[in-house]
Amino acid sequence: MAKKEGEWAFPLEMRPRAEEWRFDLEHALDSVVGLRAEIPEDAFTAQILGTLRAGSGVVIRDDGLILTIGYLITEASTIWITTNNGLVVGGFPLAYDQATGLGLVHSLKATVFAKREFAGYWEYVLDEALFTAPAHPQWGGAALIGADGKLVGIGSLLVQEKIDAGTLQGNMIVPIDILAPILDDMVKTGRSNRPPRPWLGLYVTEAGPRLVVAGLAPGGPADKARIKVGDAVLEVAGAKPTSLADLFRRVWACGNSGARVALKLLRETTTKEVTVTSADRSDFLKKPHLH
Repeated sequence: MAKKEGEWAFPLEMRPRAEEWRFDLEHALDSVVGLRAEIPEDAFTAQILGTLRAGSGVVIRDDGLILTIGYLITEASTIWITTNNGLVVGGFPLAYDQATGLGLVHSLKATVFAKREFAGYWEYVLDEALFTAPAHPQWGGAALIGADGKLVGIGSLLVQEKIDAGTLQGNMIVPIDILAPILDDMVKTGRSNRPPRPWLGLYVTEAGPRLVVAGLAPGGPADKARIKVGDAVLEVAGAKPTSLADLFRRVWACGNSGARVALKLLRETTTKEVTVTSADRSDFLKKPHLH
């Protein structure tokens, strides 16, 4: 695959000449990549196919989808992809069709396709999260590294985005710039120094125009206040939340942990008003034993 004179594996008379073809030969050659796969020693195919397999693949889509022969990547734990210009990136086996023998590999060279607010049903909001594609198969804690080699963020979730008529699978990334204000405190005390937010133990989801309780933390404040799964949240502290993120921000605006949060709920056809005494989420977690 190397292009420099003296590095070709084939004699001069066997090398392709761009002028002899009616298509862009350089572009075609650049779509071919080298693949190196590592397979665990206890894999089913290790004895027959080996634990180190090398071959090639062809990039068939702009998002880094690579077509190869399936036996190269069967049971692979690690895959390295080498491009025609020498760039090396990781990859993961996406699919193997036994009937045709074809396999698919996805490169792990991600691109950021969105920056926006993110709200999680577990009372979690980021003002600006990063969203990358293709999806990393081991997204939890994965590093997003920029072109300058610096850490940009930490992988959090697998997400699916509706794009036109299809679905794009990617990752939600927590941006690294929110770490600096809390890093020293986390190292010294195990948590940030800011007052803990009021936590309700309420798992809420967006169901059309409504914000509906989908779950409750057992023994949590909302559970103790006898809120039920299926209740729709109409108001928080006298105001109608416009989104999941807005709901949680209105709860947090009621004060620190321990604050009383007034909720108006719709249970089937009946409106109910409930006051929940919030808590510090950390108080419900087991603490590590220090030796």
